[in-house]
Amino acid sequence: MTQTETPIKLIYIAGWGRSGSTLMARILGEVEGFFHGGELRTIWVDGFKPKGQCGCGVPVKDCEVWQAVLDKGFSDLAPLDYKALNALRLQTEPRTHEILLSQFGLLGKQKLAARMEKHLDVLRRLYSAVQTTTGCSVIVDDSLHPGHGLALSLMPQIQLYVVHLVRDPRATAYSWWKRQKNGLGTYTLKENALGWDLRNAVVDLLGRSQRDRYIRVLYEDFVKDPLRVTQSIINLVGETDKKLPFVNSHEVSLSVSHSVFGNPNRTDTGTILIKGDDRWKSDMDDRSKRNVTLFTWPLLVRYGYGFRP
Repeated sequence: MTQTETPIKLIYIAGWGRSGSTLMARILGEVEGFFHGGELRTIWVDGFKPKGQCGCGVPVKDCEVWQAVLDKGFSDLAPLDYKALNALRLQTEPRTHEILLSQFGLLGKQKLAARMEKHLDVLRRLYSAVQTTTGCSVIVDDSLHPGHGLALSLMPQIQLYVVHLVRDPRATAYSWWKRQKNGLGTYTLKENALGWDLRNAVVDLLGRSQRDRYIRVLYEDFVKDPLRVTQSIINLVGETDKKLPFVNSHEVSLSVSHSVFGNPNRTDTGTILIKGDDRWKSDMDDRSKRNVTLFTWPLLVRYGYGFRP
């Protein structure tokens, strides 16, 4: 990046799955000048798999927006080897222990960036092409994973804003359990609890390094007052004068998106009612609630959740 180039503003939603990140990202993507690309971390494996569907309803490989992005950013590498690009990510993306070491100053970020040079070049091409082809001023990425967030923070081309989205772990456990019941593959209660612990603790550390470009949002606060929470995120990135896509305090108007991967609701359009899902409180058995609480209680306290629902 030259001295005259302005870094790309990027809102990165990080946290544990089943926490409402897709809906939050879609709302932000409706703001004038914002573009929601979906979970861009796994674009090469999820977006361009044979049945990979764009939020607009067509295969990602046939979407005009993503074809324009690839033509702009990767024309010299055509035809793209998606498997090789994903393998490069898997080989170099920071692992949890590396994130911890880097945040405590025990692993130099320059050394980490040097190891990731080829992968960071792919990310630079991707995000720069997204901004150029869509004309957006802010990119919204809800990839959730802190390793990808750390990689983005190492890029001088990116001005990273971290939105740490947290949901009650008993609610996420119930949501993953429902996916398992429907045959979609999921985490066990214990795996959900330990994953929730580790993911949120690491995102906390990543947020510290961003200082005034970090905000923590509870899912429960978001569904209770989505207009206020969305405005707080807009304020964080310095886009305070933007009109928000709300019809009223709890309804939002969503148009066609171009997200490469995420929750199936990324294809929903029209006026959407935002409301919390608290079915876990009545439908989840007491033993499961106690077990999840036992494994997560330190962060439950930190984030202001009670031991009882």
